Amino acid sequence: MLVFGLIALGTVSKSQGADSVSAQRMKAEIQRKQAASNKGSLKKLNPNLSEESLTHLSNPPFTNSLKFHKGLASHIQEILSVKVDGTQAKLVVSTTNGATSDGGYFPYSKADVEMVGEGNFWRLSRYQPSNVYYQELPKKP
Repeated sequence: MLVFGLIALGTVSKSQGADSVSAQRMKAEIQRKQAASNKGSLKKLNPNLSEESLTHLSNPPFTNSLKFHKGLASHIQEILSVKVDGTQAKLVVSTTNGATSDGGYFPYSKADVEMVGEGNFWRLSRYQPSNVYYQELPKKP
């Protein structure tokens, strides 16, 4: 049982006598139980926390990170420009981040995106929305 617990925690590898698939399932189950326990503890500490706040605080970090990146991606409409320099990439994208000014709503904007190449994929390094807004979707120059 101790070996299986260590496998679930990622401290013992498959080569040390464990089946990788069952170890991943056990690890996921432990994380779910831990999240439920954390949620209960947080609720006791602050009963005024909303269900959404409790879920956010008790989620594993990768869950919140995935939600954040999915939200960013949902706003991107079009890639306007790309500049690649080795393992660094800078993009300008049009987005649906809008603002109201002088009673008028401007639904579109641009954002600067910086990415870093890591192996066979690109990782988001920086996302900087513009403070200039447009009535129509910005297009490629």
